[in-house]
Amino acid sequence: MTEPDDPDPFGDREVMQVGPRRRTPLVIAVCVIVVLAGIGLWHSVQKGEVPLPEPTAASSPPAADPTDAPSQQSRLDFDIDLSWLHTPTDYSLVVHAGGAVYRIAARTGHVEKVWIPRLATDSANDPGAVVPSGSSVLVLATGSRTVYVVPDGSGSASSFTTAGTDLLPGPDSRHVWVRQDATHLVLVGLDGTRTRTTLTLPSDIVGMPQSDRSGYVVVQTDDGVYDVRPDGRTRVAPGRLVASGSTSLLITSCRRVDSCSAAVYGRDLKRVRTVQLHEETPASSGYGVVSPDGRYAALADASDPSENPVTLVDLTTGTSRRLSAAVGWQVLAPGSGQLVFSPDGRWLFVIDRNGNLTAVDVRCAASGACLKSRTLAEFGTLQQVAVRP
Repeated sequence: MTEPDDPDPFGDREVMQVGPRRRTPLVIAVCVIVVLAGIGLWHSVQKGEVPLPEPTAASSPPAADPTDAPSQQSRLDFDIDLSWLHTPTDYSLVVHAGGAVYRIAARTGHVEKVWIPRLATDSANDPGAVVPSGSSVLVLATGSRTVYVVPDGSGSASSFTTAGTDLLPGPDSRHVWVRQDATHLVLVGLDGTRTRTTLTLPSDIVGMPQSDRSGYVVVQTDDGVYDVRPDGRTRVAPGRLVASGSTSLLITSCRRVDSCSAAVYGRDLKRVRTVQLHEETPASSGYGVVSPDGRYAALADASDPSENPVTLVDLTTGTSRRLSAAVGWQVLAPGSGQLVFSPDGRWLFVIDRNGNLTAVDVRCAASGACLKSRTLAEFGTLQQVAVRP
């Protein structure tokens, strides 16, 4: 057996000296330093400051680059207390934060988190878009123009690329709209396969096309608001699109900044009623949603970029209430997924300025009794929220 190296190569050697033989002071100093260093390292390991090496399998192959494929992912299931929502139906909230996609069961509070490293890289500085469709969730990272398809359960994610920065719900659960070129959206399957169905956008479109919450799109132009479908487009009304929902649209017309009238249009694109908005209502924001029952609209006020407060408007009386919730300015855009109503219209979900998912009791807030929002979950800095009935 080979003897170990002497830790003190000078300690036992003789040297020529005057007087009795003794160890040099330098050797003693070296020993003291080594002992003290060993003690310090032991304490660091105990505190977790110096990680111990992880055990590895003797013949394990080299790990693949986590950004090589979207199928490189991890999943985590846990539960949060959402009993205070008093939700009779089990709809899901879908939220996106960087490389994570969360599915939250509103009735049970069960959460499924899927982490995709490549999505985290692609969407680091880009809010993109999130669309629940069928048994999958689609997330667009607009910087790379890549759509990630994250299936429910244990299935692996896939991806496909698009020609632009639009991802909108299609007319059924098997398709979505993506940009084909400057003036067209094309209907594609969840695997990226293109169909022959397209939407032709007006050449003078202002901003981005928005979902009409029924599978097609509405757009803003200098000439007014248009409903766009495969068989053509229809001018709904002059004015500005303020909010949209599955049952109705809210369009305003302003003679002056402080003098605006609003009208609610149904799915048949006919005027349902006129609403007299109060002066403090943000009547030209374009960042709003209409509740499923058509009674309320939630508007984010883009005229105040330091706050982006949310205003709840009763579309029957015109009464408005400014809520404590405020959306994050850095991701505020029409259809960006900062505001969404629950399917029963009882709750308004807001991603606030801190990136938290909060909930507002709509009827209570409309009465003025409770204008504050309640934090639903803190999962880091969230970017979009959507509802899947």
